[in-house]
Amino acid sequence: QSPLKKEDLKNPNIYYGKTIGQIANRIKDGIVEINGVKYQLDQNEGSNTLHGGKQGLSNQLFGIQRFKKNDSFTVIYSLTKNQNKGALPGKIDYFVAYSLSDNDNSLNLEFKAISDKDTVVALTNHLYFCLGESNLDRLLLEIHSDRFIDPDPSSLIPISEKDIIDCLNFNEKKAIIKDIDEKYLVSSKTKGYDHHLIFSDKHPIVLQSPDYKLEIISDFSGAQIYTDNYDDGIEMMNSSDKLRRGIAIEPQDSTLDRKILKKGEVYERHITYKFSKNQ
Repeated sequence: QSPLKKEDLKNPNIYYGKTIGQIANRIKDGIVEINGVKYQLDQNEGSNTLHGGKQGLSNQLFGIQRFKKNDSFTVIYSLTKNQNKGALPGKIDYFVAYSLSDNDNSLNLEFKAISDKDTVVALTNHLYFCLGESNLDRLLLEIHSDRFIDPDPSSLIPISEKDIIDCLNFNEKKAIIKDIDEKYLVSSKTKGYDHHLIFSDKHPIVLQSPDYKLEIISDFSGAQIYTDNYDDGIEMMNSSDKLRRGIAIEPQDSTLDRKILKKGEVYERHITYKFSKNQ
């Protein structure tokens, strides 16, 4: 939906469709503690580190390998990243595989990482969706979640896990814009949805427009939903709007309890996006 130029994609603050890491989401003061040692990351959102900072995976060039087998096509992106100033410990090998099949309208993403030192890895993809629409007005969303991670209203740093509240309740399919201007949302820096919902079951996330349906299946424990709340200066091909032109659905593990990836262990996650027409 976007006539993005190479210059746009080189912008370190633009995340459209990019692989996000080494740690997705926000880190307070850019400080990560591993085995009692504190590491200072570059702060690219005020005092926060967002999506790995300037050295994040979204700003790196990956190597590419292409594979065709029977009716499927796979592209594997790979990157080896060494520890340097402003980075977490470890020489880390990353692999992100995109697979398409002729048999269905699905895109499968597989993430893998392995480090030669204890470190923290928390990846996702930052795709936006509008399903043929020019904004959020007619999009419906369903996410089975009884809990969410409450962000600080001024910094958006994750604070605590809480029971779901009405404006964040998508257990039954509802219009995204139904509660998007509710006081809890617009009185904070989010100006809409920028929240982590914790999955209560393995039911797919469902996003639906009048014409199309998207199901998202993953082995992450939750997902960050973000409704394009700020004018980033990028023009969209099918929209004259400046914001709320689509929704980013970013499957992630808990932002409150990021696990240490032990030396030699393999980090593995997957996301499947399945597209269909409404009957």
